[in-house]
Amino acid sequence: MARRTVVLGSLSLSLANLAGAIVVFVLLAFVLPTPDGIDEQRSRILNLILAGAYTGTVAVGGVIFGARQASRRLRWLVEERLPDRHERRLAVRIPLASASRQTALWGLAALLFALVNGLQDVLLGVEVGLTVLIGGLTTSTTSYLLLVHLNRRVVARAYAGRSLHRPPGAGVAWRAVLTWTLGTGLPLAGITLLSGLAIGLDVSRRELAIAVFVLGLTALATGLLTVLQFARGMADPLRALRRSLERIERGDLDVDVPITETTEIGVLQAGVTRMVEGLRERERVRDLFGRHVGEDVARTAIADGVALGGEERFAAALFVDVVDSTGLAEHSSPHEVLELLNSFFAVVVEVVDAHGGVVNKFMGDAVLAVWGAPLAHDDPAGAALAAARELGERLPVEVTELRAGTGVAAGQVVAGNLGASTRLEYTVIGDPVNVASRLSGMAKDHDPAVLVDRAVLDRADPAEAVRWVDAGEVVLRGRSSPTPLATPA
Repeated sequence: MARRTVVLGSLSLSLANLAGAIVVFVLLAFVLPTPDGIDEQRSRILNLILAGAYTGTVAVGGVIFGARQASRRLRWLVEERLPDRHERRLAVRIPLASASRQTALWGLAALLFALVNGLQDVLLGVEVGLTVLIGGLTTSTTSYLLLVHLNRRVVARAYAGRSLHRPPGAGVAWRAVLTWTLGTGLPLAGITLLSGLAIGLDVSRRELAIAVFVLGLTALATGLLTVLQFARGMADPLRALRRSLERIERGDLDVDVPITETTEIGVLQAGVTRMVEGLRERERVRDLFGRHVGEDVARTAIADGVALGGEERFAAALFVDVVDSTGLAEHSSPHEVLELLNSFFAVVVEVVDAHGGVVNKFMGDAVLAVWGAPLAHDDPAGAALAAARELGERLPVEVTELRAGTGVAAGQVVAGNLGASTRLEYTVIGDPVNVASRLSGMAKDHDPAVLVDRAVLDRADPAEAVRWVDAGEVVLRGRSSPTPLATPA
């Protein structure tokens, strides 16, 4: 990257300045009028020799010196390390430093040409000096805009991993004014000055018309060139930003927006990068939040906010509890117990999700799932019954090392956030939860290991209710009246 920047920058500067020198020489030799009594042929040869000598020594030396300076400013790239603050400042100002150096060389050339030609005639010296100066300033502007484009990869590397809160250099407005002033304003000022000099030069109307016509075309060409360069310099990073924002809008947060500009556009690029980092962090938090409390609970909390308290709802509760987990922990290593429980939980979560329920909490070796809270459900009782039947079929086959009892009950519950203002847990409280827990304990000794409160069948879809048969009744601990039971047919 350092070699590319130095080589292409030096080549661009050389070509731009050579083109500028040729245009200026053509204007002086063949377009601009000369005072009476001046040998035009001799003046052309003198200026051509002077231009060749200056270009071959001072101008070439300036390009070589500039290349070496740029190489020193990019030493951190060659050493494959991040720059410090001073090195970053020097690297991003390579275009400005090079353009300033070129302006100084053109200014020295204008002074030299004015003095040499002024020895023949004062007006000729003024004319030649102003023409060289205006041409040089316009050429330096073009070179600056070219180098800004070539230096973007260096700027991106210099600001890699860093942010930008304000432009470290000239802003967009300053660059726009500079582009117009040096690319269009100065050539037009040259036409104005020529008109004033023409009075002292005593030139014909034809010569003046030709000179103004050619200078006007030159001003149009240089103005168009510099404006196109400026527009490209603004449009390219903005176009890249637009594409990045479109990807972000589609939900693609794997977007890298490097800082390639030192104007307000660079601040905007840094702002988009910070925004993407914030969105990534938010997605990570939401993903973790959803994994801990369930996607539905997380979505509701994000949409409606969180607060202590709850609301009364009709819901169905399903409780699944592992048989003899104490003995399992005694005869197995903690790692083995964890693997078995994760296999058990994976089946339970898959079944509950498939039937539209919410896993409310994991309690050691037990799981509480709910239908009807926090989101409404068309048939919470029927869905809970179907999930219980499927668990009774799948768990003995897919998790053979464990046995579990499943209980289901339904009724009015209070669903909401429980805890403190700094630490909340979404939970469901009510008699159906207690009943489901008691039934899961009794189901451990039943075959199949699934027992439900028969009242749930009355609230379920008939197509599901017919899949269950009477299993007697029992007085549950903490209750005075018997609870009728049902089990899968």
